[in-house]
Amino acid sequence: MKKWRIAIPCSGLGHITRGIETWTMDMGHALHDQAVEVTVFKGAGECQHSWERTIGCVKRDSNFTKKLMAIRPGFTWRLGLATPYTFEQLTFNLRLWPHLLGDKFDIIHTQDPQIALFCQRLRRLGLTKAKVLLAHGTEEPFSFLNKFDYLQHLAPYHRDEMQSAGWSTPEMYAIGNFIDTEKFQPRDDRSLRHELGIPDDAFVACSVAAIKRHHKRIDHLLKECSQISDPNFHLIVAGSRTSETDDLINMGRQLLGERVHFLVDFPHQRVPDIHTAADINVLCSLKDMMPIALIEALSSGLPSITHTYPVEVWMIGQGGDAIDMSQEGTLAQMITEYINDPDKLKSKSTLARQEAVQRFARDIIVEQIMSMYEGIMSHPKKVDHE
Repeated sequence: MKKWRIAIPCSGLGHITRGIETWTMDMGHALHDQAVEVTVFKGAGECQHSWERTIGCVKRDSNFTKKLMAIRPGFTWRLGLATPYTFEQLTFNLRLWPHLLGDKFDIIHTQDPQIALFCQRLRRLGLTKAKVLLAHGTEEPFSFLNKFDYLQHLAPYHRDEMQSAGWSTPEMYAIGNFIDTEKFQPRDDRSLRHELGIPDDAFVACSVAAIKRHHKRIDHLLKECSQISDPNFHLIVAGSRTSETDDLINMGRQLLGERVHFLVDFPHQRVPDIHTAADINVLCSLKDMMPIALIEALSSGLPSITHTYPVEVWMIGQGGDAIDMSQEGTLAQMITEYINDPDKLKSKSTLARQEAVQRFARDIIVEQIMSMYEGIMSHPKKVDHE
């Protein structure tokens, strides 16, 4: 098997906890285990592995970035100053490019869109010979995605949607995220319940997502859970801090009192503890590209309740329920159904684990990724269509 030289840059790695950062580190581990020559470029933090390189950046949540965003002229969005995230990627790119010059790498694979675009332009200018592969997980418009020669959609629905809209210039693949099914598996461990003061016989729902209203709709989650009459019901909300987090914590306390437990910036290595403390998993967003947190929950044997968005329906398979999250009361009703039907809970738990192991286990997806790399490297040079 050919051992391609792969670069995986990520500006948030080392200081941000999202799906992109988790994917980047998981890819680094997986490719290294396959004896691939991989280099992960990160924006902050100490390097724990020989294949990591910290090159630094101006962080999106730094005081400097906040002040800059407050005073920037409107036209500067073209220079990478549209949002704190794009500015962070810009400063990361300024440090990244010397590492990519010439023929040091065969493929640059990233989920950060502005980093991918920058690398694509380096290739257009002949400064790097590496082919650029964007793993699309940030809801960019088709006109942006069409700038790339190679595009990895995280679900078949996204690829089909783009093709149906008439955009088909890039070489497109549909390969999902993966998880370590040994790390995320059903376990009989109630230690986190004890740590949080949750009774052993309580029924617990969890939601692992950024603690914000927009997109993840944690406010909707709190409102729905407050309608559940069972006094033995508890909710765990775990995710990264946002500007809305403190308000949502106050809201949760008002609606659920001591029955809601917020774990802000909870270490990712302890996410399995959340799943073993919970009975079901809930994702309230109306659209998600392919959330890693969802397959981690499925792999842990947690039935998952999601919206009826096609990607989430595809992800959970038989391991949960897709409902109309835009309608008030539907989530509270579904959680109550699980509380009152232990047989359903047990059956769906078994199916959730099966879905994850059979479709999203690391070895299965990495084999598809290696085939994708093989296809990209054997593909003729694309014409410039930017």
